[in-house]
Amino acid sequence: RNPGSYPDAFIIVHLSSLGSLAWQGGGEVSDDLLSSLSSEAHHASELDRKVIVIDQGWPGRVENRARREIKEAAPGAIWVHHDEDEDGWDDFESSFPRLLREAGIRSAKIGGLWLDGCVDHVSKIVSAAGVEAMVDGELSVSYCDLETVDEEEDDEDEA
Repeated sequence: RNPGSYPDAFIIVHLSSLGSLAWQGGGEVSDDLLSSLSSEAHHASELDRKVIVIDQGWPGRVENRARREIKEAAPGAIWVHHDEDEDGWDDFESSFPRLLREAGIRSAKIGGLWLDGCVDHVSKIVSAAGVEAMVDGELSVSYCDLETVDEEEDDEDEA
């Protein structure tokens, strides 16, 4: 990886949703994504880039482990509490661009949950703030992927 081409920041969207992913997709899927997110956060941190973690703050074994691993991988990460079910998006849509501007971020790599939901929404907020947003599909999971897994399992059960 070329350090000169790495964006100014790596943004992890809705870290606590790893608990939902473990419940819906299985522990292995959740563990794999957490490992990828931790590795990327560590890489960004080593390059002296910002790591921003958007987290709902949900309790739970999977959620607590995820927070611990990201804090170890990127000790200087910026943590932003946001739970769209409780807080909605209005305040976040104004406060998050302000955070990006204050941190001097002009480009960001984005991963997390869910690719076809909150990751996409955060990407649009970042872009609207004039920041180049690059969603990394390898660092995200979508509901569509899980539906495919469920359908394949159902097909195998019927065979």
